[in-house]
Amino acid sequence: MMHYRVYIDANANHWDTSQRTLHGEFDSAGEAVAAAREIVRVRLLEEHHTGMKTEELLERYVQRGECPFILPEDEDTGFSVEDWAQECAARLCWRDAARREK
Repeated sequence: MMHYRVYIDANANHWDTSQRTLHGEFDSAGEAVAAAREIVRVRLLEEHHTGMKTEELLERYVQRGECPFILPEDEDTGFSVEDWAQECAARLCWRDAARREK
């Protein structure tokens, strides 16, 4: 059985492998993707505040957040941290954006 590992790099030190941590090992790609998504979602929630625009939240995440990735990479682990962070940030900020448009 193949195992999938979720690792975390700090966005600020993305290429510094000495800072890398193992978040966990999972039996399926789906479980690994769910874990990676949750890491990003929680970090965005920690950085979000009322009135923040999506772009501001993403900038804070890039500066301070964690960048999870999954090994081994295969067709089942199609996780893009950038795409997921964008989607989550937009969801968190949409109410504030709707209020500003009124």
